[in-house]
Amino acid sequence: MVDWQHSITIKHSSNSNPDRLLLFNRATGIEESIPADGIEIYSFENQVFIKADEPGEVEVTVYNLLGQSILHRTLTGLKTLSEFKTDKPGFYLVLVRTNKAMKVKKVYIR
Repeated sequence: MVDWQHSITIKHSSNSNPDRLLLFNRATGIEESIPADGIEIYSFENQVFIKADEPGEVEVTVYNLLGQSILHRTLTGLKTLSEFKTDKPGFYLVLVRTNKAMKVKKVYIR
């Protein structure tokens, strides 16, 4: 058994940005892999990214939390990357549908 112990020091002052985000990658020691459904949905800053390993059409719909569809797009290609940008920060629901699977994920846009 390996006992990994790490120390992290975080300095904070009254002038620090209150919206600061700390991200610990691979903190659990579990290897990251493509999900069994072959669909990855994630956000970074003000963009949403979709990747599907299913060849053919991929249907993408983005909803606000009121349930209103604010983007609907059909994408094609073996590996698909779609970028959705908005100036309105908040949570959004992203629905991705392929011929074999469907996935919905809530993402936060800054």
